[in-house]
Amino acid sequence: MKYQVFCAALLIASAQAAHAQAPDENTPVKTATTFASQFYGVDAAAVDVTITKQDSRTATATTKAQGQPVCSMELAVVPGGVGPNWALGSWTCDEQPAS
Repeated sequence: MKYQVFCAALLIASAQAAHAQAPDENTPVKTATTFASQFYGVDAAAVDVTITKQDSRTATATTKAQGQPVCSMELAVVPGGVGPNWALGSWTCDEQPAS
């Protein structure tokens, strides 16, 4: 009986932790970081993202990584689903790499 209670408590705690993290999982910063790191071919930790404008449905992000062009992304919330699901709307980059 002790093991069943322990397992049940562990499952509840895990579910609560996952639920608590869910709102942070898909943000404009994380979406921009993911796209930029793939585009730049660098680890996500090497990408600096600044949100320059944001409302409940749209966001503008500037991305930088050493030796890569500075890019500007327009992001928007995709309707439907659970929680906000941010998607890339447009993307432009400078011709010269960031210093």
